[in-house]
Amino acid sequence: MYDEVDIFYINVDDNLTDEDYARYESLKSLDSKIKIKVCPAKWRSCNKLVWAWKDHPNSLIALFDDDKRYPEDCLQNLYNEWRKHDNCIIAYEVNPISIDKNGNVSYHNVFDLKLKQMQFGKWLSNGCLVPSWAFTDLLLDFDKMMELTGGNHDELWFWCVATLNGVQCIGLDATYSLSTDMDVIID
Repeated sequence: MYDEVDIFYINVDDNLTDEDYARYESLKSLDSKIKIKVCPAKWRSCNKLVWAWKDHPNSLIALFDDDKRYPEDCLQNLYNEWRKHDNCIIAYEVNPISIDKNGNVSYHNVFDLKLKQMQFGKWLSNGCLVPSWAFTDLLLDFDKMMELTGGNHDELWFWCVATLNGVQCIGLDATYSLSTDMDVIID
């Protein structure tokens, strides 16, 4: 899929040291497709999507976290599934949601049953492909993002904006991660 990708963004906060910026800038020598994007640090982990979306409103955007390892065919798998469901977000990991009798929505930090079903589950941005049209300008509303997430949950913000826009996701029926955000103790 390398030839299909126009830009490889590495988004960095605007509060790094000159030494850190130089180290990131040196990565551009690896390939002309690598772009370093300096982003407002106040957006924290939301920087991985917000500015790429703003700069490329009609593009597919693949998101990867830097603290995970991905299968070699990860991008190909995401793209192949998106070709079948081009109105959806495609993700390797999805947390299921539930709606109680009062209409309150909750998501659960558990593994989703992976049947490639279209759903409004909370997709995770560590290995996903999102069509830029999944979002609205709400994505750029810093105050609302902070109110909802406290600045600590980029994926919750992305999911809310896409869900409010009526965009569903599909979880791939493959797992590359067996960890959750919770500690598990087995006695």
